[in-house]
Amino acid sequence: MSWLEEELARYTYKPGWKLTIVGADHFISGDLFENMFAWTHLEIRYETIDSYHPERTIPIGARLIVPPYVAYEKDANAFRRWLEHNLDEMERHERREWLRYDGELVNDPHKVTKAKTAAAPTES
Repeated sequence: MSWLEEELARYTYKPGWKLTIVGADHFISGDLFENMFAWTHLEIRYETIDSYHPERTIPIGARLIVPPYVAYEKDANAFRRWLEHNLDEMERHERREWLRYDGELVNDPHKVTKAKTAAAPTES
């Protein structure tokens, strides 16, 4: 068992949430961005009520790259901060799916919007 797997095993979260370290034995060599998908990941899986169809549940999952400074420096405090941040982001996403005003989503996390771009400067 790797240090990351041992560290993660010390944590508990909500019932039904499964947190797993994937690829813990892979060490980065060469260009940092050469093979991102082979890096160490935190996989989070759980089942929740579907906010669009509350009569059913859906599986939710995320696979998050563990930053090299967390994975290889074996810094328990950095790992805790990183883990909390990512759990906060997942909870924030779920809150955005549920918070409604007069029945309408306040801030739908799945809504696609056009990016705002600054107008090109004009010559005078």
